[in-house]
Amino acid sequence: MLEASEAAKMHEGRMRALQDATEAIELGAETLAAMAGQGEQLDRAEYLANHTEYNVALARRMTRGLTWSGWALNMITKDPEPPPAPPSRSCGGGGGSMRLAGMSTTTTTTTTTTTTSPNTNSGPSQESWDSRDPSVKAQLRAQDDYLERQLQNVNLLGEMSSALGTCATSQNSQLDELGSQVESVNDDTRSVIRMQGRLHRSVRGAPKFKAFVVLSHHPTGRLLQVFDGGQVGLSSSTVTLDDVPLGARWEVHEREGDKVVGFRSLASRQWLGQNLMGGVRVRGSAFGSWEGFEADFARPKPILCCSANAY
Repeated sequence: MLEASEAAKMHEGRMRALQDATEAIELGAETLAAMAGQGEQLDRAEYLANHTEYNVALARRMTRGLTWSGWALNMITKDPEPPPAPPSRSCGGGGGSMRLAGMSTTTTTTTTTTTTSPNTNSGPSQESWDSRDPSVKAQLRAQDDYLERQLQNVNLLGEMSSALGTCATSQNSQLDELGSQVESVNDDTRSVIRMQGRLHRSVRGAPKFKAFVVLSHHPTGRLLQVFDGGQVGLSSSTVTLDDVPLGARWEVHEREGDKVVGFRSLASRQWLGQNLMGGVRVRGSAFGSWEGFEADFARPKPILCCSANAY
């Protein structure tokens, strides 16, 4: 026979541990619910990105149809398909909203009251592990029942942890896909704007001087340079910015409307562009459609020759 005070301490310890497990399970359930809400927001964002992509494709088709060649191309091609409704994602890998099969946050939870949990028919009775009987037999039985109850809690927390990990991985992958899609939509939008600028002068806008730059070939570090005779190519070796020859220095001019830029050589005062065979040349006397480039000055990025870009 145990002392009443010892039995009370053992009872208090079991109740405290079970309460901690209850709080952990409730916190896990709240986290799962928050992750589910975040997943729904990502689904909506993905749908908006798909819809924006669809609208840009429609705008491209309509703008292309303003020319005879574009009208003929539209006649033999299909209209872009509208995006489907956003799918329901499951962080546990199945369909529908986030859930764990057969798992409930009330399965093994307990409180300091004497009410029983919903699934006590399949587990030990609360009167057993909640026993204050000072007899050794009663306390041993209470300890066994308490350990069984905690094992259920540990299994439940393990399932929650697995679901959270799966959900986080899925959402990280979805975020990466969204980032790539947003960049693609931005490029397509810029392409449509350039197309409109090519069709109408008021859309293009007048070019304005922006800056002096050098154009570097990233793999070798050599600079794009105009040589004697008007030939254009890469410098024979890498040079520092303090030793840049005049032929490798360029003026950047940007059109106000479509934001297309042009590069004019400081050496020849002619514009960099593309010839009919697809080669690069510096012979343009004006900033025309063959001398347009797409450039992002906010970060290092390859420049796009717009005359070679599909309009």
